[in-house]
Amino acid sequence: MVVALAGLVALVSATLLASFTFVAQASAAVSAQELRAADGAAGVTVVQTRLEADRDAQAERFEELLRREVGDVVAPVTTLVGEPLTLTSPDGAFPTSRTSLVQAEWVVEHADLVTGEWAGATSGTPSGTASGDTIPVTLPEVAAAELEVEVGDLLLLGREADTTAEIVGTWAPRVPGDPRWFAFASSEVSGGVAAAGPLLTADVEAAGGRPFVRWSVVGSGADLDLAALTRAAFGLAGLADAVAADDELAPQGVTSSGGLATTVEELRVAAEAARTVCGVALVLLAVIGAVTVSQVARLLAQARAGETAILAARGAAPAQLHRLVWGEAAVCAVAGTGIGTVAGLALGRVLPDGGDSSTAVLAAPVAPPASAVIGAIGVGLAVAIGWTLVIGAPGAGALRGAGGRISTGDSGRVRRAARSGVALLLVGAAAVSVWRFATTFAGPAERRTALDQVVAVGAPGLLTLALAVVGLVVLVPVWSALELLAARTRRAGTALALRSVARRRTVLGVPLLLLVVAVATSVVASGYAGSTTTARALVEDTRVGADARIGYGGASVVTARNPARTAQDVAAVDGVDAAALARTLEGGAGEVDLTVLALPGAGAREVLRGGTASADALADAITTGVDADAADSADAAADAAPARVAPGTLTVTAQLAWGADADLIGSRAERGALPGTLGGLVWLGGAGGEVARLELTTADVADADQSVALTAEVPAGDWSLLGVDVAVSEGTLRGWWGFVDVVLDSVTGEDGPVAGDFSHLAGESRESGARAEGLGGTGGAATARFTPPVPTPSRSWSPPPSRTRWPSTTATPSRSRSPAPRSTRGSPRSPTSCPVRWTPRPCSRTSPRCSACWSRSASRSTVPTRSGSRSGRTATAEPPAPTPSPPCASRSVRTPAP
Repeated sequence: MVVALAGLVALVSATLLASFTFVAQASAAVSAQELRAADGAAGVTVVQTRLEADRDAQAERFEELLRREVGDVVAPVTTLVGEPLTLTSPDGAFPTSRTSLVQAEWVVEHADLVTGEWAGATSGTPSGTASGDTIPVTLPEVAAAELEVEVGDLLLLGREADTTAEIVGTWAPRVPGDPRWFAFASSEVSGGVAAAGPLLTADVEAAGGRPFVRWSVVGSGADLDLAALTRAAFGLAGLADAVAADDELAPQGVTSSGGLATTVEELRVAAEAARTVCGVALVLLAVIGAVTVSQVARLLAQARAGETAILAARGAAPAQLHRLVWGEAAVCAVAGTGIGTVAGLALGRVLPDGGDSSTAVLAAPVAPPASAVIGAIGVGLAVAIGWTLVIGAPGAGALRGAGGRISTGDSGRVRRAARSGVALLLVGAAAVSVWRFATTFAGPAERRTALDQVVAVGAPGLLTLALAVVGLVVLVPVWSALELLAARTRRAGTALALRSVARRRTVLGVPLLLLVVAVATSVVASGYAGSTTTARALVEDTRVGADARIGYGGASVVTARNPARTAQDVAAVDGVDAAALARTLEGGAGEVDLTVLALPGAGAREVLRGGTASADALADAITTGVDADAADSADAAADAAPARVAPGTLTVTAQLAWGADADLIGSRAERGALPGTLGGLVWLGGAGGEVARLELTTADVADADQSVALTAEVPAGDWSLLGVDVAVSEGTLRGWWGFVDVVLDSVTGEDGPVAGDFSHLAGESRESGARAEGLGGTGGAATARFTPPVPTPSRSWSPPPSRTRWPSTTATPSRSRSPAPRSTRGSPRSPTSCPVRWTPRPCSRTSPRCSACWSRSASRSTVPTRSGSRSGRTATAEPPAPTPSPPCASRSVRTPAP
């Protein structure tokens, strides 16, 4: 029995410690992973001040301050930035801009050299020196492309252009989202003022001036337990003030930016919440364990009652018996606690691994500080003392009256008063804890104090004990009533039965206590199970889709310098098995935010992965009916063959014209001339599903019915015409809204007219408001859209409710052609729109350029793809979204073809 008692203590201690260790290490691993995944401004805090004469001493002082204020969870990345300089070209090849010299030794480790060589970024010695005072610099590849310069070209620096820099190489960042690159190409730490370059050099002072030192504080990869997160969160929040307060470090002030402090604070709140949730369950488990161990100790004391009486009869002193009881309790408690601690630590370190590399950093042996060791020893002693009291109290209580000795002066009132006081204190503590539990976690996390959380964590456990005590107190009148009934009954059998029940309160109180504890545990466990199921379902919802979705950055205009990005670029990456283009469209239905994800029907099965629904079920739902719809609309598809556009110059001929209703406001002579400026966009679709947006040149018209030519350069590739937007500035239409038509005459490519007959082109014109953005930045425009036809959908559908209202004017084809129907205010969209059934189930698109789509409801623009990255398997590539246009473009011309 003693061994069983020690085993129970070890089991409860191991379970408590293993659970706590598991949650702590899992929380630290998740926090470290989230901090590593933070990119851009969210993963860095940038601090900038003037560079002092003694650079090394200044750097050491900052590192010392960082360790003192924040700890070892972050590390500084030093960059020396020169004063802003005017950048010009000797031959005027690019307009004047701003730039700065930068000296950063860490760049070579986080960037790839594209052409040429480094300008002494590591050794401090220029790898290529030019004659005279020429400064060798290395330029980012993007900046070189924008300035249209290459290796060997010269740059002029300074307001007087008195400093010459020679480009000796170009480079590109290895991971563009790395926090180290935040504000790197900006003349200020916030990243808001763009600069050309910067010019990476070996000596930041080569162009004169007094440079700045910029420290980018990023995560160091160290353990991120709750204590480290708490220290780092408060330290980062006041880092700029701490630097500014040090006159030797920043005598001329400091500027800072970045969101690392906010990120760490969010991680701290999440880790604190995880520990709190775990603490609630652990407190309840400790209560259950204490009740179980105390009842086993009580059974042991009752089993030894005869032996105790014999020892007392043979002359054993009560003090000697008490020493035996408490000594045995101490041995069981210490042995059980020690074994449980060792087992709990071992089990807690095994559980989080599970083959996950993200927790590998936790397996490295780290020497704990002395304060942590002392704290652990103190906690172990407190736990051992607690178990000693739980085990020894029942045995010590059984020693009263051992050997038949009963104290005549002991009436039991003191014990009853003590029991009543303990019960009242327990009920009061439970009430306070439940009150703090309801108020603390209902408010914002920023207002929670450590004391509030400690008090609130014990609410379920204390409430369980309080309910058990209340149950026992409620039964006291029942016992008294049974004794009174037994005294009044005349039948001996009934009286004996009633007295046997009424006088065995202790024996019958044990199952009642266990019953209350079991019911309370079941209630709390069901709450945890329900919360876990809901959280898992939400996670599975976000995992539906593909393993990763990649959004291409950069310009949306496809040119010879900026070629179209296709799925082949992603499929060529090692570890990617399949890739497909995807298009997302944000929308809303009432108060519910929606995200529509369009995928090509042919490649959907290869890139999808399942969550709450299997990948095969998703693919079948998306592709079901696509073939049938395509067969039903084969004739219409043949009539709507894509209008091919050859690479080269594309000429769009358009004009302004008075509408049919213009005579209502006066004759042609009374209306006068209709001058204006025409511009526009051409939308092209590639064979791989990419969309190109080409800007047309602008042209002035003197009056209505005057055709002008607008041109654009079509890049190399297999392109088809998706649509043409022709816009006229607001000044032309002032006072004539609704009476002016934008007319498209022809579209001509290098190999002749494109889709020669424009009688099928349906123009849809929209009037912009007073503050609308015009195509040419004039403050307003009326835009007419002309799109080639697509097959009539064979399935019924209704357009989704739009949150934006676009009032219409009129637009017609050239009067030399057969006119197309005008769009009127409030009219439904033309059949050129790609049909989408806005239901939570997949539907089919019957356009030849869009074979499948998938629509599902989501909360707050939640995309139905896994947000995190996962190496291997599949990926979907999302090309850059074109410049915002009227809503019809999202469905009729901007949805990529499969």
